[in-house]
Amino acid sequence: FNPVVRSEKKITFTYTGALIRGVRSSNGCLAFLAALSKEMLISVSFYCYGSDLNAINHYSKANSSTFCNYGKVKKNVADDAINSSDILISIGDVEGSQISSKIFDYLSMGKPVMHFSYLKDCVNSRLLKRYPLAYIVLLNSDDYYSESIIKEALSFAEKVKGTTMTFTEVSRLYPTALPTVTAALFRNCINQNCTSENI
Repeated sequence: FNPVVRSEKKITFTYTGALIRGVRSSNGCLAFLAALSKEMLISVSFYCYGSDLNAINHYSKANSSTFCNYGKVKKNVADDAINSSDILISIGDVEGSQISSKIFDYLSMGKPVMHFSYLKDCVNSRLLKRYPLAYIVLLNSDDYYSESIIKEALSFAEKVKGTTMTFTEVSRLYPTALPTVTAALFRNCINQNCTSENI
């Protein structure tokens, strides 16, 4: 196993949002990032709330130089954390069927994303496949990850550190997700259903 050369500068990872027991858990994500931290200098920050924070609190106490839980914060604080982070963390739901609104927040900033999925072909993984700054980790039930997967993730982190895409570049990849498209759909719906005869 030949790991990527350890960077002198920490690579920062950030998660923002809810963690709900039985729906979206941080356990697998934490185990994976802990494995990365043995080969690369990283810092992992959580700005989150919900019923499944025990693992984050445990990792934060056990290794405070790598993991930190800031808890629930105001949106502008979370946005600042996202903006200053190297890689953004996304965690899918256990059924793999919910498109996360967080994904679109992340994409709109053009930041690299490391997505943790419970299923090989979850809806968020399919969405991120066309995004060149995305890396998808299939969560393992026993929290064991092969050397090749760890090495691949290390290479991704080194490669995308300091990289961003412009909003224009991202919008070309996801043209139907633009606010203007959503607004047009609402306008058409309103025009069709709010005629003078219906009012």
